[in-house]
Amino acid sequence: MSIPSAFASLSGNWSGSNRLWLDPSAPPAESETTLTAGTTAQGKFLRLAYTWSHEGAPQDGLLVVGQNPEGGAAQASWVDSFHNGDKFMILNGSVNADGSIALKGSYSVEGYGEWGWEIMLLPPSGNRFTLKMDNIDPAGTHYPAVEAIYTRQT
Repeated sequence: MSIPSAFASLSGNWSGSNRLWLDPSAPPAESETTLTAGTTAQGKFLRLAYTWSHEGAPQDGLLVVGQNPEGGAAQASWVDSFHNGDKFMILNGSVNADGSIALKGSYSVEGYGEWGWEIMLLPPSGNRFTLKMDNIDPAGTHYPAVEAIYTRQT
């Protein structure tokens, strides 16, 4: 595995705004967010550790991303105190021509079937970086779940 090239310079501390949609027809809840980016496993994986809050309660998560240097497939492991509780989510995807990363995983909702989850990492542009997450219902419809826009601090 390796770090997708567009994200090689992401290491450092970031802060910004987080928008959370629990109902796609309602305005999102907004909070401050921080993110620390670095590498792990001898530089083979990108590690994104972030914090945010919901209704004043602190939340945090960790996303570890790698890319197969042969073929370009991307894979990630994700945990988040709010979104997936005590479970890991494994996501698979690709690095797109523009350098963005699109990763998809899934989770079960009792009585509602299998849902999808997509995490999109947009390549850093100057001192800005965006992390997006979508919910995907069993019929395949995407709904915004999270948009975090970060500015580099150090």
